[in-house]
Amino acid sequence: MDNDRAGYAARVPTPTAPPDAGEARRRIPALDGLRGLAILLVFVKNLNHQRFSGEWTHALLARLHQVGWVGVDLFFVLSGFLITDILVSTRESPRYFRNFYARRFLRIFPLYYGVLIAMFVVLPPLKVLAASATRELLHAQGWYWTYTVNVLVALHGDEAAPLSSDHFWSLAVEEQFYLLWPLIVWRLSPRRLAQLCVVVFLATLVLRFVAFALGATPNAVYVSTPLRMDALASGALVACLVRTSPAWLVRWAPRVATVGVTALVVIAVWPSDALLTNAHVVRTVGFSVLAITFSAVVATAITASPASSAIRGMSVAPLRFYGKYSYAMYVFHPFVYLALITILRRRYGAGQVDIGSWPTAPTLLVASIVITTVLGVASWHLFERHFMRLRDRFPYEGRRELTPAL
Repeated sequence: MDNDRAGYAARVPTPTAPPDAGEARRRIPALDGLRGLAILLVFVKNLNHQRFSGEWTHALLARLHQVGWVGVDLFFVLSGFLITDILVSTRESPRYFRNFYARRFLRIFPLYYGVLIAMFVVLPPLKVLAASATRELLHAQGWYWTYTVNVLVALHGDEAAPLSSDHFWSLAVEEQFYLLWPLIVWRLSPRRLAQLCVVVFLATLVLRFVAFALGATPNAVYVSTPLRMDALASGALVACLVRTSPAWLVRWAPRVATVGVTALVVIAVWPSDALLTNAHVVRTVGFSVLAITFSAVVATAITASPASSAIRGMSVAPLRFYGKYSYAMYVFHPFVYLALITILRRRYGAGQVDIGSWPTAPTLLVASIVITTVLGVASWHLFERHFMRLRDRFPYEGRRELTPAL
């Protein structure tokens, strides 16, 4: 990933040029593109539950499946950066807490709780599920209403989440992050906050080793908020360094991103199990290495010249399209896949459908992505957008928009 310092001064604030309330909103398309990349990675992870072998198509899907989980880590780094950028820019606002939480509520809660109402209120009376499945569904609902699905999955495993809804663990992690982080940012200067981010990053790495030493399962480590804070802290650190050490970011971020992404690509295509999420090295040091790599990529996205090859690659239209609708797509995609499998098995018989065979596996993947894409676009235009309009009542006062609006 290359970089051009000429484009830097116009793209990020500096300690001597604080954000100006009168400056027009500015977006960075590369960050939308990174969101799009993240959701596409999640698709190939969560929409392929089989280990493929044999034909080259199966082998390719197996490699994509193995690397796709890193999309969630990219989402975490992006969230850490975007949220901290907003908070640091508006920490002097008299309505700092009210506006932040109101805007977060309007962005996240309507769709999330709309899906929960469909799952726990509308679906059971329809009796489309077996009685035992309905009981399990209703028994688990408390974890969902309280944004603690990650705790459910940590304690009882993915199978404890009904209707393939274990993906909500990552939304729970982010909501738990939002609870305390605004207070911390409000109390600390950007320089002090940057120091805290480094401490949190190192402490998270140590805690994962401690957790494994105490007998924690790989799955519990994967979904626990205190053990995933290094990704969020890395993104937050970039938001601080933009203000405190911009020249350092310009110099080092592209180099670190180039090394990290190259290593990730090599590992992904190499015929090994190096990126399996239950590997000990991945769930200890690996998460931290990914956090550093993705934070360097984000830093490059906000400091590189728009004409650079890195920015052009991150900003291609398909990635920005998927980035725009990524939230709804993330919410819907496992349900779409589950519905397609259920329809196939009811149509042809459970014993007659092998979802890991050719051409069923790639067909399911493509069909799932297409349907999820349609649902994501429809959700935005028919539902989410109406709540987003209410956010104008809670403006980010005194903030220069350098990042995609959240």
